[in-house]
Amino acid sequence: ESGGYGLKGIAFEIFHGEGLVDAFAIPHARFKSLLARIELLYSVENPYHCALHAADVLSASHCLRKALPDVFSAVETLALYLAALGHDAGHFRLNNAFLKNSKHTLAKKYPESVLENFHLGLVFELLEDPDVGIVPFLPATDLARFRALLSALILATDMSKHMGLFKELQRWVGENDGARDGDGDDDDGVVRSDDDARERERRVRHFAVVRHLIRRRRRRGGRRRRVPRGAAPGHVGVGRRPRR
Repeated sequence: ESGGYGLKGIAFEIFHGEGLVDAFAIPHARFKSLLARIELLYSVENPYHCALHAADVLSASHCLRKALPDVFSAVETLALYLAALGHDAGHFRLNNAFLKNSKHTLAKKYPESVLENFHLGLVFELLEDPDVGIVPFLPATDLARFRALLSALILATDMSKHMGLFKELQRWVGENDGARDGDGDDDDGVVRSDDDARERERRVRHFAVVRHLIRRRRRRGGRRRRVPRGAAPGHVGVGRRPRR
């Protein structure tokens, strides 16, 4: 529970606390307006993919990032947090399989990762909005990377892609196992090479996969046993004795 503290308040505390708002000289009022608009994209009638879910994913991403070595630049962290915040923006309680099978308009527009592309489009619309957008405040040298990371992170939330990304993560871990003992690496475990930018991008993507695998396990673990359809009130299931 958020204790009455909405997405906008939770998100601003995290972004501002990490110095991301001031790092890009974004006016506080403008950034708060952006967060308020993102919050409006989450329907109050959606029991799971709601604003509280977005705030929860952002908070989890923030905690996990703080537990990792400091390998993220400001623009990478900004992309990560905005992706966490907007990865389900506009969700309307249908999944990709239903949209494809029903030949929904969105499925025709986005043949792959239907909902994820839809969410991504909404987020980019707000980021480029003349009233609340923050793209004009990003350095031109970082803009392409910001767009690429934000896109990769939100598209990585397509659950049908998770096993492939997880295998990629396992392969990456195997290739980099013992890297700290190799030549040219510092004792802090941060890989420093000419391909540092690519390495960071891979870490950000893999981080997104790990985050969603953790959350997926949490969701499964928290599911309650379903009562069969048509069961009489007080049904206790096969092989179980009713409580006295």
